[in-house]
Amino acid sequence: MENGSNSYDGPVLECRDLCISYFTRAGEIAGRFNTSMVYISHNLGLILATCDRVNVMYSGVVVEHGSVHEVFDHMRHPYTKGLFGCIPLPGADKTARPLVPIRGQLPLPHQRPAGCYFGPRCDFFQAGSCDQEGLHMTEVPNEPGHSVRCRRWQQIDWDSYNPEGVGASEMEAGEVVLSIDNMKKYYEVTDNSIAAMIKGKRVRHVKANESISFDARACETVAIVGESGCGKSTFAKVLMGLETATEGKVVFNGKDISQEEVQNRSPEQIGSMQMVFQNPFDTLNPSHTVGSQLARVIRKFGVHTDKEKVEARVMELLDLVKLPREFARRRPRQLSGGQKQRVGIARAFAGNPSTVVADEPVSALDVSVQAAVTG
Repeated sequence: MENGSNSYDGPVLECRDLCISYFTRAGEIAGRFNTSMVYISHNLGLILATCDRVNVMYSGVVVEHGSVHEVFDHMRHPYTKGLFGCIPLPGADKTARPLVPIRGQLPLPHQRPAGCYFGPRCDFFQAGSCDQEGLHMTEVPNEPGHSVRCRRWQQIDWDSYNPEGVGASEMEAGEVVLSIDNMKKYYEVTDNSIAAMIKGKRVRHVKANESISFDARACETVAIVGESGCGKSTFAKVLMGLETATEGKVVFNGKDISQEEVQNRSPEQIGSMQMVFQNPFDTLNPSHTVGSQLARVIRKFGVHTDKEKVEARVMELLDLVKLPREFARRRPRQLSGGQKQRVGIARAFAGNPSTVVADEPVSALDVSVQAAVTG
């Protein structure tokens, strides 16, 4: 094999934690063949586990560069620090250690401010200094290879910095809105093997879901966790009526919907249960603008019919998912994968549903947006 360089853009977008071990192995193989690898990712866990050096980019420019351990352990740029404040820690109390989303929004290329592009979102911004042109990378003393693009990084006292988070307020769980009782989903598969012909068993069953039972209450978030292929998305499809259950009950707002396909459900049922789909690329109509697709949901489910109120609701939804309001005039082809996913989240909440089924809702989002959306 010839020496070369491989680039992976968003390599773990749809992968779980197990994939980190796969890319660790890929790094070992690359070392064996003297191949360099470039990972383009917002998965900080992957970067820490597999990379040697890291470049932190913001709005088209590198704002911090260095070895992974120098940047992660001794970060100097406010944006890098902000990214780590957005990461939930295993075992941490969500009220004692709330997520701290980065305020504001990433500037569009034609709206970048003078001086530091991160300035309008930075808690350490200083007019007359940070907004001046000619901002260059600066070497960090005693840390070879570690550089930062910030005029004030040496003046920042991180020990006394205590930004306000978006800690989830404790809410008392209400009545049961969704009850799953021994739900099973099997698929019939035709077996054309000679052994099946001899035994006379041409049909076998693939058990995608087996005996699922739980309750979900109002003001409560329930997680379904597992590796790829374990049946999570199949279960979500049964809830939404895209599939029907083989056995068991799915009781939503007092009615068993386990055998009701989506086309047979009432508008009230459909409006009360909405979904954020795992793949944002196939869930938006390419012929319509983002604003028109959100407005359609708002009108269809009777949230608002007045034009001005509908438009105001569209803008509110875009604000909630950290998208610029002018994106209402854009079509899906003009959006990145993460931006499409945010539109999908906004659309799921546009009709004021009582239950939202979110299938990998933040898989394409960077950690700063994840913190804002989930918080």
